[in-house]
Amino acid sequence: MLLSQHQPRRQALNRRFDEAFRPLGISSAQFSVMVLIGDDRRLSVGQLASRLGCDRTTVTALLKPLLRKSLAEISVDSRDSRRRNVVLAEAGAVVLRQALPIWRQLTARMGETVASSEQDLIAVLRGFSAGRRGS
Repeated sequence: MLLSQHQPRRQALNRRFDEAFRPLGISSAQFSVMVLIGDDRRLSVGQLASRLGCDRTTVTALLKPLLRKSLAEISVDSRDSRRRNVVLAEAGAVVLRQALPIWRQLTARMGETVASSEQDLIAVLRGFSAGRRGS
């Protein structure tokens, strides 16, 4: 029940990030993939799925547009030729460098909104508490 109450908020946040990243040609989910593969150059599709908390089919669907736009690549592992790793292409690194300030700015604004909401809640609780003491 609690998780389902938060789903509309999560979807709204995803839409905000999707809109912010739209000029770069990526979605918020693709941004997450790019951050992970940019950070670790030895991730298989299965490992990427595990880190994202989703299945391989979902990761493959997220990767397809990144591969098509040459933002990501699949490479043969240098230690095990049977293994394929997902890596951030140079063009992907450029897009990621452009996306990071957008992400920082949007998360900072969201933090300010949350902090403001928390301050409002604290004020209400203090008022409620003061009212109870006075009764």
